[in-house]
Amino acid sequence: MFEQMRMQFEQIAKIPDEQWQEFTSFLHVKSLKKDDFFVEAGQTSSDFAFITKGLVRYTINTFDGNEFNQSFKAENEFVLNYYPIMAKISSPLSIQCLEDTEMIVGDYDKLSYFLDKDNAWYKVNLKLLEMNYLNKSWREIQLLMFEAKDRYLNLREQRPDFIERIPQYHIALHLGINPATLNRLLKKMKAEGEI
Repeated sequence: MFEQMRMQFEQIAKIPDEQWQEFTSFLHVKSLKKDDFFVEAGQTSSDFAFITKGLVRYTINTFDGNEFNQSFKAENEFVLNYYPIMAKISSPLSIQCLEDTEMIVGDYDKLSYFLDKDNAWYKVNLKLLEMNYLNKSWREIQLLMFEAKDRYLNLREQRPDFIERIPQYHIALHLGINPATLNRLLKKMKAEGEI
């Protein structure tokens, strides 16, 4: 199971065997059921995870009490709640399983320990930070510049697996619209042959 994670790391940089062995001694496997939380809003946690099986959502309640899905992560993706980890604050959002999920869990502070050991760890950490930044920036651009229809079509094109696996209700919350609006939008798009 750890080899699946190592393969993802080594797409970025080659990790020396002895350092990989030391690193994995800080990791553990965690099984969560559908609807379980990896992190709940208000918790303080420096844990990160690598999903080997399953699907999670990053969710937040807005100032007016509405639920909003920030993003989704599935197999071979890292679950990192960077802002609260780096700011050393409690999490403003929750990370919840949408399916039964298996993950490899570690402490981000322990990962930081390896940054001085070898340049490979620095490259891995930098790439994870870059990916997180790019995903968040693209998400903001979509919410500010694209209509709901275009946001849906982008998600469908980039992650068709999400359209199949994630309940329509959660897709709507991700797009920033209510489920009834998404339902009407999808009916119209089907009638016009767009999907």
